[in-house]
Amino acid sequence: MSEKGLDKKTEALGRAHLNADLGNYNKAIDILEIVIPAIKKDDINFDSLSIWQTDDWVTYIDLLRLNKENQKADKLAQDICKFYHRQIETDSMMGTSKENEILLNCYYLSNDTLKFLKSLENRFFIKKDRGDVFSLMKAGSYRRFETHPGYQKLEERITAETHRMRAEVITYLKEEGDWDPAWDKELGLE
Repeated sequence: MSEKGLDKKTEALGRAHLNADLGNYNKAIDILEIVIPAIKKDDINFDSLSIWQTDDWVTYIDLLRLNKENQKADKLAQDICKFYHRQIETDSMMGTSKENEILLNCYYLSNDTLKFLKSLENRFFIKKDRGDVFSLMKAGSYRRFETHPGYQKLEERITAETHRMRAEVITYLKEEGDWDPAWDKELGLE
């Protein structure tokens, strides 16, 4: 355990994310490669992982792309996407939301902006699988696409729809008497 009460891997991942946020992609990649030595192998056996254990590789591929190491990122993205598709085909317990999330990750990691945007729009507006889409977008989870005009338009639509739904719920709760007036101030509604 570190002095911050975190295990070494969690602390290192935090440092990697902080470096990425500061634009220090080389440093972030170095940290990941030290704390997860298997990540820098050319041939990763994703089948030895569960679908829930791929987050570190998603971060790594994103960092490689941000650092313009596209050839290595392409190979890893291709491998992880094959793994994702096999999981979708074979895991009968996987929910629709997780399936939508990993398909979105696959398009993002593969740098396929058009499929990503179509999938994100479909997930949010057609399938109504809204889950954490809004918070992921606002948290910068898709940072490489944030300057793309199609992404910006879609983010505006999703933000507007999220605020519309929020207002509708608040109105309903007020009508039902299940709303604490103090919440208006907390949410900045005054």
